[in-house]
Formats: sequence, C-alpha cells, structure tokens
Amino acid sequence: MHAKTPLAPAIVCALASGLALGAETWADAQARFAATFYRHAAAQKGNLCFSPVSIAQAFAMMRVGATGETAAELDQAFAWNELPDLKTAYAQWAQNTQPILGGTNATLHLAAGFWKQNGTPFQPAFTETLRTLFKAGPATIDFRGQPEAARATINNWTAAHTLGRIPQILPPGSITPDTALALVSAVAFAGDWERPFDARFTRPLPFRGAQTTRDVPMMSARRRERGGEDEIVQTLELPYVGDRLVMLLVLPKTANGLAAVEAGLDGATVGRWCSLLKLRETQIQLPKFKFGWADDLTASLPTLGAKRLFTPAAELGGIVGTQPLHVSAARHQAEIEVFERGTIATAATGIGIVATAMPRHEDIFIFHADHPFLFCLLDATTGTIWFMGRVNEL
Repeated sequence: MHAKTPLAPAIVCALASGLALGAETWADAQARFAATFYRHAAAQKGNLCFSPVSIAQAFAMMRVGATGETAAELDQAFAWNELPDLKTAYAQWAQNTQPILGGTNATLHLAAGFWKQNGTPFQPAFTETLRTLFKAGPATIDFRGQPEAARATINNWTAAHTLGRIPQILPPGSITPDTALALVSAVAFAGDWERPFDARFTRPLPFRGAQTTRDVPMMSARRRERGGEDEIVQTLELPYVGDRLVMLLVLPKTANGLAAVEAGLDGATVGRWCSLLKLRETQIQLPKFKFGWADDLTASLPTLGAKRLFTPAAELGGIVGTQPLHVSAARHQAEIEVFERGTIATAATGIGIVATAMPRHEDIFIFHADHPFLFCLLDATTGTIWFMGRVNEL
C-alpha cells in the first residue's frame, strides 16, 4: 500500500464501536454489537472480516424510520437500547471521530448513500435526518422503470468509496421494480505502519491453519512494541502512522485455541485485551494476508433479534407513512490486506427496501503468529472497532 493511493472524497458518516461493557455511548454499544456479530459469524469456517461500523451505520439509517416492535428489535440487536438518545450519541461520536477522517499516511474514509424512488412521498423528517446526521443524499433514482441501471449506479458509488475493491455490494436480483429505496454505508482504510516491516526479512514459514499447514510469506521484526499476555492469549498492538489507529492482534497460546477465545468474546473483551499491553522488546512474526468475506444480513440479523424488519410486518412508517415497507435485501462485504508497508481494508453494507510455539528468552516478548489468530483495527482514542476478524487459513 502506498501513502499516495488516491481515495474517493469522504462523506463523514460513521458509527462507532467501543471497549466498555456498559452501553452508555455509541462506542460502548458498537463494541457489544461487534462481539455479538463476531460470535455469530464465527460459526462459519475459514477466514472472517467485517466492519461493525459499516453494518451498524446502514441499519442506524433504517432505525430513523422504524417504530414499534421493529424499532425495539433493532435497538436490542445493535445494543442501542441503553443509549440515552441514539441520534445524540451518534452525533457526539461523529464529532470525536472527525480528526481521523482523511489524512495522508493513515487514511480513513466513510460514506453513506441514500437513493429513493422518484415520486415516492418520503417523510420529510426521515430524509432530513439522513441528510443532516448521516450526510446521506438523498438521490432520486428510477428503481421502478430501470432496476438494473439503478443497481449499477449504486454499485459504482460503492466501488468509488471502497478503493474499487467492492464493485458489487448489490448482486443481480437485489433491486427490483418494487424497490422503494436503497441505503449503503462504506468504509475505506489505507494506512502505513508507524514502523514498517522490512521486506528483506519476509520469508516462507509454516502457518498451521485450522485445516492445513503450509508455508506462507511471514514478515519478521525485532523492536519495541506494546504486547501482553494472560493464561489464554498473547496480544500485540501495531500502530499506524499518527498512532491513533492501531491493529490489535490476539494470538491464542495453543494452535487450536481460537474457538475457545471466540466463545468468550463479549463487549468488554477487547478492552481487557488492551489492558494487557505494555511496551517491551518484541520478536514478531506475522504472516502477510489478503482475503475478502461477505454475509447475507437478511439471514444473520434475525438470529440476533432483528426479525420484523425483513417481513411484511415491518413497521417503517417513519420512512413512507402511506406505504408498507420491509427490507428485501441486505448484504455486507469486506476485504483486508496486511503486508510490510501497512494495511488496506474496505467494507460496505447495502440494504434494499421494497414495498411490501518457540523457546523464549526472559527479556524478549515472542509473538509468532504461526496459527489462527484474531485481529481488530481500532481507534485507540474512542475505542471504535472499525474492522474485526480472524485469520484461520492461509
């Protein structure tokens, strides 16, 4: 990744995640949702990468127009039910996040998009809140007459806001003549490590994956970094340029220990891992990796409690008061690449709404990620979890 990599202009619209258990701020609620969603997604095999920010942002826009049991289910699924006021909490978080949007060597961009069927009488309060709070549109589009052209427009917008790495957040068939509106949230991060790895020391070494063991390009370095451990895991923090954004790596002490770590994940776990960190001389081995992941949220979110939203019983009168609506399509997609220079990570969430171990020296901390591990891309100031996932196979 190069510092001069061009990124699309950002529309400031982000949701947070945090480290504390009590959901009194947007960051706290985001941490609880991130842990819950991770535990659900971890049941799948293979690697995992998602952006809690992107998923929650898209459904927070939806929440603006939800009422009754639909609103209550969303509040429960996303841990918004303990916030004093959702809009105020979001606005405060967005203000605290503003300093890290844009930048040079560690560049973070967020965008929110809102497309509505031309001629549909949307509630003024809904469109105004999306415009002022989320900085999202609205843009009019002809779902009814040209659904495939509308889908292409939305996908092109998403690609532009994700470094071109997510070109199709809405697959064929997700937009139909019955679609009344579409919401998309996008996150793009391109960051240089504060202390890059020297590519001359990258060499093939074994990675003992969940199913297979094979040689992979393993980056190596010895330097002072913030690391820690308890009886179950080792943790390592690698900062990006500017020090506010960091990658937290969590390595189980046993090669097959990741499942147990994942089972115990909750809203306070990431904060507990961070509390283990202290500056120490560290020997690092970290594999280069790049992969993508996608999820059908119409299947996964009902398992977390948000059910009515995806049925004709959805209560979305705050969007279009005279026409019943429900979510017919919702998809999340993310990609991450970690290498010597830094990290590139992108994610998008689209919603379509229709009517109707080695020997150790005592003075050196050894962190050799040669078996499955978990990662979080964090804002160290607010505790926001921008990306989260695991490396299970390489």
